[in-house]
Amino acid sequence: MDWKINDTNIYAEFKVNTWLEFIENIENNFIDHKEFLFRGHRDSTWKLESTFDRKYKDSLEKIEPRLRVDLSYDKILEIHLNNFKKNSIGKRINPNKNLNDTEWWALGQHYGLDTPLLDWTLSPYIALYFALFNPTTPNSKTRTLWIFSPFALQEIAINQEPEAKFIYEIDSPIDENVRLLSQKGKFTKTPNGKSIEEFLKEDSNLGGFSPVLYRIDIPENLRDLFLRHLNSMNINHSTIFPDLTGASELTNRELEILITFKKWRDTEDFRKRLFTLDHLCHHH
Repeated sequence: MDWKINDTNIYAEFKVNTWLEFIENIENNFIDHKEFLFRGHRDSTWKLESTFDRKYKDSLEKIEPRLRVDLSYDKILEIHLNNFKKNSIGKRINPNKNLNDTEWWALGQHYGLDTPLLDWTLSPYIALYFALFNPTTPNSKTRTLWIFSPFALQEIAINQEPEAKFIYEIDSPIDENVRLLSQKGKFTKTPNGKSIEEFLKEDSNLGGFSPVLYRIDIPENLRDLFLRHLNSMNINHSTIFPDLTGASELTNRELEILITFKKWRDTEDFRKRLFTLDHLCHHH
């Protein structure tokens, strides 16, 4: 189970081959340290960037230079957030609670708003589920669990001369969204609209320190096995999304299992196990 530093020197990475390797890595290295955040990606090639930056950053950079004064990155975000505040009137669960702008972004994030925030969770197993639940095979044939410590990055930043920028960890108004409680959600916000990888490469001096960013890659052929383990831990769409969306996605997963069951039952591994169950019994 050897971790290696990626060629970019930005993060450490490891590719698992078994469920046991995954469990040992998580529980030996991360689970007892509360500073770590976890995020699952369906495709290992995806960047750690917000939905707003993924969808709109390139378009903003193509705006005519003479218009950029009035349509800067920060100005577009301000307009976007003000529109969300206006369109949310009469629709909030707790309308009497005053929210700051960061809390407004966090609220919008969990209701589908394109924001500059990135979703994380305090649970590696919930993050793993998010990486795996979508049955669409990724182009890379690999799913990824990202692990990040904003706290470690901040410690490095404040001890540099001059003090460097760092990535902010953000809480959300939980009483506005029960999903966030179920998902143990957190957010990060990266300065300048960069992906976390870009920020660490261009704006951070990590030389001589332990990595603050890690990734565990899971081959696609392990997806079903890992999902069965997670389901046995009561991690599925019904528990992560305690609403009809969760019920619908859980039902979709049950259909996938039903359809693939016969194919799985016809495999050599199943037949071999079926006819050798006596190895579990003790004969006297």
